[in-house]
Amino acid sequence: YTLIDTDRWEFSLYGDTIIACTDTEPPQKYEVGTDTRFSDASAHAPKAVIVETVKEFTMVGDIFGRGNNVGIGGEGAVHWSEIGSPTSWPTVGTDAALAVESDYQLLEGDGGPITDIVAASTFTIVFRERQVWRADYVGKPEIFAFRKLDKTRGCVIPGAAISVGGLVYFPSKSGWLVTNGAQVTPIGHEKIDRWWKAGLSIEHISRISVAHSPSHQSIFWSVPFDSSTTPNLVIGYQYEIRRWYKINEALEWIVTVLPAGGSLDDAPYATQDMDVNSPTGLGDVAIDGLGGTAVELLGGFDPMIGSRPGWIVRVTSEKGKQWLIGVTPEPAKKFRVWTLNEVHWENWVGGLYPNWMYDGDNPDEYYKLCETAKLLRDKELSDGD
Repeated sequence: YTLIDTDRWEFSLYGDTIIACTDTEPPQKYEVGTDTRFSDASAHAPKAVIVETVKEFTMVGDIFGRGNNVGIGGEGAVHWSEIGSPTSWPTVGTDAALAVESDYQLLEGDGGPITDIVAASTFTIVFRERQVWRADYVGKPEIFAFRKLDKTRGCVIPGAAISVGGLVYFPSKSGWLVTNGAQVTPIGHEKIDRWWKAGLSIEHISRISVAHSPSHQSIFWSVPFDSSTTPNLVIGYQYEIRRWYKINEALEWIVTVLPAGGSLDDAPYATQDMDVNSPTGLGDVAIDGLGGTAVELLGGFDPMIGSRPGWIVRVTSEKGKQWLIGVTPEPAKKFRVWTLNEVHWENWVGGLYPNWMYDGDNPDEYYKLCETAKLLRDKELSDGD
């Protein structure tokens, strides 16, 4: 697929099915554990800028009709799949569609394009650029009921809203806002909103991403700031104390990750060579189970990692210091090591701090990193290292 610089893929998970959407390509599906590559989700599913799993439906917004649904569309429209089947999109308005509760809704007013759809605890928020709507599942024949919560403010950045604890946080043209499904409330405290509006690189807002860190009770947005064409700043909001802070780190994509349980001290990893080029090294061992217990972590991608399938390992020293080691396999041989530290609010607040990286050009540095990883595995590093 070839997307222009301002386009992006949006993803939604329905059971074991990943649905991917963009406005220039047909929607794609991927069955976890079965498929080896993405394929067309349906000949009749519309192209769309936004996608979300809403109860037992896949809902898309800012749509371009396809197949039997070619006649539907619109930047302010949403369309949802058959109930219980994210890859079934019957012809809108037919008895067959009504029977499986699939339909289409064009939202009224001049609110601009749909910029996000966010499923919260008991309701769903549909954002337009200048409006906020609430959607509630009510069953046949209406299926979803839509109610406008705000007629002038919406989410200005596609995909930048996020649900945490039954509240939905989002950036608008006027500043930062939150909705509980009944009303919309400012959280930017004037100074933050002025700083945000003055520094945001508006031409590159399609590069913004958002993630939640439960352990820090914080939401993070990775944004292009001060005329940057790529994300160069992470903005954090700790919702329990309503405090804002910033992290000077360039992350092209920020995500919440859920590592599986495991330990480098357990078989077969404890006896493995840390050199991924070795015949008995970690490069030949299935290490998907590493990474700690099922605790959500904050993760990020930049050009140094994530370019190929790889792995991330979290290890803890005897004194409790935590480390992450990220590796991409041959032929990339790209590494990054992070420390996870509780420090000052003005710095990282427990975020990921890159302190060493290797890009595959220098063999001496490559083996130095392998040795560093081995020391981490053997818990020989002190908290001062």
